[in-house]
Amino acid sequence: MKRRWLLLACLLLVPLGGAAQTSLADDEAIRLLYDNFFGAFRQGGAQGVVAYLRQSGSIEDEVLRSLERRTQAIERNPFIGRPDSFVVVHQTEIAGAPRYRTVYALTHHDSRPLGWRLRFYKKVTGVWVFTDVQWEEQYVEDFLKMSELEFAAYRRMLERPRSERPER
Repeated sequence: MKRRWLLLACLLLVPLGGAAQTSLADDEAIRLLYDNFFGAFRQGGAQGVVAYLRQSGSIEDEVLRSLERRTQAIERNPFIGRPDSFVVVHQTEIAGAPRYRTVYALTHHDSRPLGWRLRFYKKVTGVWVFTDVQWEEQYVEDFLKMSELEFAAYRRMLERPRSERPER
């Protein structure tokens, strides 16, 4: 009788462990995509992002062409420029749809932050790709779905001298 319970427990635990590993691998794949995205933005500005996405093949051609047209606005805006850092505010995964994720992030620029929404999809082949890239410069807290209080606290933290800010 004990053997049956042990066997049943083992059978139930194996699939759960496999699912956790898949989720961790997916989390890491998405983290690598957005780290590279924002790294390219820091190094090469908006055009660096477009070049990274084109070279990596992690975005569909149609989405890339749309992004390329829209990034020209960032390049022309003297208040934005290249970011010095970024932070992920939160990530969402729709219940029952583990192949679709959204990442909300902030990039820190000289005069203001930009809010970003990056959407990812896991293809049948198991490869994660960008499906949409959006940003907002005016209504950042609404865009990032942050409460006014959370965003006010975040702004106060940004106003502190760089040496007093927590490392990201």
